[in-house]
Amino acid sequence: MRPDSHLEAPPRPLIPSRPRPHGMDFSTSSSLGRETGHPMAAPASLRVLATLMAVLGGLSPAASQAPTTALSTAWLPVVEALSSPLTPQREEPFMRRPFQLEQDGRWLGKGVAYGCFRRGQAPGGKGPSEEELLEDLLIIQRHWRLIRLYNADDQAASILDLIQRHKLGMKVMLGVWLAPETDADNRAANSTNVLRSLQLAQDYPAEVACICVGNETQVEWSGHRMDPAQVVRYLRLVRQHSRVPVTTADDFAYWVKEESRSLAAEMDFITTHAHPLWNGQNLNHAVAWLDSTLQQVQERHPGQDLVLGETGWATRHDATRLGPGEQGSLMREEVSEAAQERFLDLFHNWSLATRMPSFWFEVFDEPWKGGGEATGPDEVEKHWGLFHENRQPKDSFARHVARIGPAWPSTNDSHPSTNINPDPEKP
Repeated sequence: MRPDSHLEAPPRPLIPSRPRPHGMDFSTSSSLGRETGHPMAAPASLRVLATLMAVLGGLSPAASQAPTTALSTAWLPVVEALSSPLTPQREEPFMRRPFQLEQDGRWLGKGVAYGCFRRGQAPGGKGPSEEELLEDLLIIQRHWRLIRLYNADDQAASILDLIQRHKLGMKVMLGVWLAPETDADNRAANSTNVLRSLQLAQDYPAEVACICVGNETQVEWSGHRMDPAQVVRYLRLVRQHSRVPVTTADDFAYWVKEESRSLAAEMDFITTHAHPLWNGQNLNHAVAWLDSTLQQVQERHPGQDLVLGETGWATRHDATRLGPGEQGSLMREEVSEAAQERFLDLFHNWSLATRMPSFWFEVFDEPWKGGGEATGPDEVEKHWGLFHENRQPKDSFARHVARIGPAWPSTNDSHPSTNINPDPEKP
């Protein structure tokens, strides 16, 4: 999202804490590497395989009910492919899969990025409860039916399960967080995230609309840049083992370059980020800049569908942080709730006119971002939400909704989570 976006990279995901089903034997993980005979049949490879096989035992509520034999045999080819250094062959002919964004005759293309962590919570540490996640989803449901998640972690599994169990009618762009493969631990984490995404897509076919493999891994200012060949490898693997459209997300500054064409050729559509605030635009020109920027991406990739994966306007920033890539230098327009409201109105009209699938960044403020407690309260990464961290709408969003109304009005006038049973299967 920004020149120092490495501050937003989540820690390496933990192995799921849910107990694996009784009777699951993961001993095959130690022999698989030796039998394949490829160069990765070393202790590091075995750690990758052990991690992946452990994930199979405790990923999601739906997965935990699957027969042991089905899990252990059906996923072995994927595990073996992930443990191999070889890149799968590209599908030929390459038939692009459509990004289906209609439900019951309504267009779902106006989406929102959703980070679920509240104050005192963060990836890799304490996470939200099921009740907190359900509260979030019921808030989101009134305004959006398409959400973007950035990793296939335990929270994503719980979110998808809640959407399914409560019949919330929401679709998800499911992310796969990728980190540079500078060591065996990063490679294990990447492989684990890939496998989780594939299993979640299988477990929740009505909810997972697409898989986004990697986020800002190519733009030159990224703090977690990867060799594009590694991203291609994961794109092909995910595509071969799923039925949903597959993409990767990056900043427009990468997608307008000639070098991006080879990566774009591996995807069903391009997911691009374009933030007028970070790019020094004023409010009156912000949407015109956004439209022009997306046209440049389209011209570089004619005939390929585009999805706007991130755009938004922060409500607070630290103007004293100056220098290359810093918020105080790059952001030249007002940063406030009034400014967010103005851009939100303009963006809403643009979105309806163009019908380009898009994700507003983001729905809730996230205090863990931008360095968490180590940075001051004005750090901009903590203030991109339309709602405060306490789940109360900012005045900017409240006034916007007062003008246009909620996209999906609710008949429940009380707090969104009032009288809702977190588990509809229990009394």
